[in-house]
Amino acid sequence: MSMVELRPMAPEEVERLRGVSVAEFADEAVRHGRWTAASRDEREAQMRGRLPRTAEAGDHYREVVCDGAVIGRLWYSLVADEAYLFDILIEPAWRGRGLGRAAMAAFEAEARTLGARQLALNVFVGNAGARGLYEALGYGAISQQMVKAL
Repeated sequence: MSMVELRPMAPEEVERLRGVSVAEFADEAVRHGRWTAASRDEREAQMRGRLPRTAEAGDHYREVVCDGAVIGRLWYSLVADEAYLFDILIEPAWRGRGLGRAAMAAFEAEARTLGARQLALNVFVGNAGARGLYEALGYGAISQQMVKAL
C-alpha cells in the first residue's frame, strides 16, 4: 500500500474546506433524518457560527496526500487531551484501497504527538461503511442521539 501523509492545508483552502464540510454535513443530516429539509439552511447557518475557526482555537486542517497527490481532506480540533474529528473525506477515485484507514492512522499519530489521549468523532447510524471502519479501528459508541418526528 502507498504511504499516506497529512499535510497542513494552505490558508486560502481552510475557509473553503469549512464551507464544504458544513454543507456536506447538513446534507447528510437531512438524508439520515437528523434534520428536516425545511430546517436545513437555518441549521447550517447556526452550525457555521458555532464551530471553531482557527488554529488558535485548536483546529487543524489537513490535506490527505498519497504518492504526492492530494486525495482527500481531514479537519480536527484539539481541546485539552481530546482530538475531535469534524471531517474526513477520501476522494471517490481513491476509495477501496485502504487509504481511509491509513489517513485515520496518520490522524491518530499526529493527535498523539500533539498530546491527545482520546479521539472522538460523530458518524450517522446509516453510514455503515464509516461505522465499520471506525469500529475496526477501535472506536466505540459512548452515547446515542435519538430523534422523534412530530
